[in-house]
Parts: sequence; structure tokens; C-alpha cells
Amino acid sequence: MKKIIKRDGSFQEFFPYKIRDAIKKAYMSENVEFDEKVFDNVMGAIVFKDKLSVEDIQDLIEKKLFEAGDFAVLKSFMIYRHTHKMQREHILGLEEDTTYINCTQTVNEYISKQDWRILANSNTSYSNAGLINNTAGKVIANYWLDKIYSREEGAAHRNGDYHIHDLDCLTAYCAGWSLRVLLNEGFNGVRGRVESKAPKHFREALYQMANFLGILQSEWAGAQAFSSFDTYLAPYVFRDKLSDDEVKKAIT
Repeated sequence: MKKIIKRDGSFQEFFPYKIRDAIKKAYMSENVEFDEKVFDNVMGAIVFKDKLSVEDIQDLIEKKLFEAGDFAVLKSFMIYRHTHKMQREHILGLEEDTTYINCTQTVNEYISKQDWRILANSNTSYSNAGLINNTAGKVIANYWLDKIYSREEGAAHRNGDYHIHDLDCLTAYCAGWSLRVLLNEGFNGVRGRVESKAPKHFREALYQMANFLGILQSEWAGAQAFSSFDTYLAPYVFRDKLSDDEVKKAIT
């Protein structure tokens, strides 16, 4: 089994996908179609070697990009390599075991719809808000994989051995809330924030519910829900003497 000699002298298992990803990211940073032959040529040059250093592999990537004539991609890879060298030397005050994200590439992948995450959430559309959530989510997802999951688990996800869903939030997933408490007490409980008294009419109750769900949704990763919607709102319909059409209009 091939081993990679890390910069600190320790050995790490060899993962070909990491080489492919590094080359592919260099192409994507220049909006150039990925050339699979470059990856194949790099792998062909190391196929009979049992031990390789990280620097040896990066030198090979640069050599094969040069031979392919992809000079813009080569320049991008060299800049990326130099930047990471600076980070390792703590010139930028960053850590060795942290994934660094190419900002330009991240935005370009979303704008050009190349990022699979655009379709990962059926509740999020392709929009400016989607771009903001996608960009922030990519940072948080890498935090999960770098700092919370083990190195082996993070590598398995990145290698596609399995998929860890919804990595883009550092919060709990779904939640259910007591509609009775909201209707009896109003929307309150957070110091320094605007509060609402208990609603007295049907429309007021609906507005408070919409406000509650909208705010809480931004604090959780998944869906928010109330139970017994019809049971708890029926008294308001009775008190306001609303017709079926009026109820339907208020809800829709």
C-alpha cells in the first residue's frame, strides 16, 4: 500500500482522489474544463512508487500541467501551493489541519451552477440568498469535517464512500413547538429583543406564528412545526365570528 510522507515526517495512507481534487480545483479556479489526462499522467508517474512526499506529488502536478500546456491552470496551482506554504509557516496565523476555501472558486461554482449543493435542499432556490447560504454552508461543512468528525470519517465523506447530509449548520435539525404556549404567553423570552403579548384575534395569532417560525427557522437546520393547529386556533375563529371564506383568506 502506498504511503504519503507528510511534511512532519509521519506517514499517511495514500488517497488518489486528493490528487484528482487538487488538479480539478486548479482547473475550476480558471473556469477551464478539467483535463482527466493530467490526473492520469500524474498517477502514471507514481504508480510504481511505494512512498511519496507531498512536495514530490505537487512537483509532479506542476510538471504535468506544464506538459499539457495549461499554463493558466499551472499558475493558479502554483499560487495555491505558495499560499498554503505561507499558512503552514503561520504567516497568516492559520492552522495546519484546516481546510482553506478558494473564495473566487466558491462563488463561481454557484453562479455557474456547478456546485451540487444547489440541488441538495429542495427548500432553497438559486438566488442571492441561496448564494449566501451556500457560501457560509461550505465553510461550516468543512469545520465539521476538519474539527468535529475524525480524520477518517472526514476523508470517507470527501472520498464519496458515504455521504453525511446537512453539514452546513452547527445547530440541531428539526424541532416541534408548543402552539399553546405561544398563544397563551405571546412571543417573548429573549432579553433585549422585541416581545409580543398573547394574541387576542385570529389574524394576530397567525402573524405571531409566522413571525415565530421565521425567526426560529434561522436558528435551526431543518423544519419547524406546530402541533394541533386547528384545535388551538378554533377558539379564535369562534371569537371573531369568521366565515369559512374569511378563514381561508386569512390563512392564504
